[in-house]
Amino acid sequence: MKKVSIAIGLVVLFWSCNNGEQVPDPPVETVYEGKVALTSQAMIDEFDDNYVRITGDLVIQDLEDDIVDLDGLEHIEVVEGDVLIQYNDRLADIGGLSGLKRIEGQLFFTRNEVLKDLKGLGQLEYVGDIFFVTFNPSLESFEGLEALDSVAGELYIAKNAQLKSLDGLESVSQMGHELTCYDNPSLTDFCAIRELLVNDGLAEGFVVEKNAYNPTKEAVIAGDCSL
Repeated sequence: MKKVSIAIGLVVLFWSCNNGEQVPDPPVETVYEGKVALTSQAMIDEFDDNYVRITGDLVIQDLEDDIVDLDGLEHIEVVEGDVLIQYNDRLADIGGLSGLKRIEGQLFFTRNEVLKDLKGLGQLEYVGDIFFVTFNPSLESFEGLEALDSVAGELYIAKNAQLKSLDGLESVSQMGHELTCYDNPSLTDFCAIRELLVNDGLAEGFVVEKNAYNPTKEAVIAGDCSL
């Protein structure tokens, strides 16, 4: 039966070609060469929705005090440079990055005043260097990163006043350098990274200081991972 199906398919293809019908080419990945800097809501809204890959950095930094969402960037799947989301006073929703799967460089979330979680990064699987999360006063958890499997560099989390837990990092199985949690005054729950530590997925040091709770690596492994 399989041979018959193949034969029929070849006959149909031959007939189509001989009748002047062209088989359409597969879609070509559209690449943006270089750095992308988006500094206003208008620039985000107007960014070409054909680009799925950026060869340089992607910087989202509000210079007009009007960036509230990233809608329109859903088509971006790969950034070969760094992704910097920083100095955004009104950005509350990063759902526009829902298509992003790989960041070959660093990922920075810094000084985003009203961002409460990372929902919108649900397809992100890989960060190729440091994952840096600092000075985000409203951030409460890492919810939204449930697909993240590997951080090739360090995960550095510091000075996020409302960060209560590392929820959202449960799927991280590999981390190439240190995990640092420093001076997050509300942070009491490290249970999301327990499997990472149990399975020896952390390549280097475990630095936890000046948080509301400061367990040792051994304590987290043993299940004493939250207050």
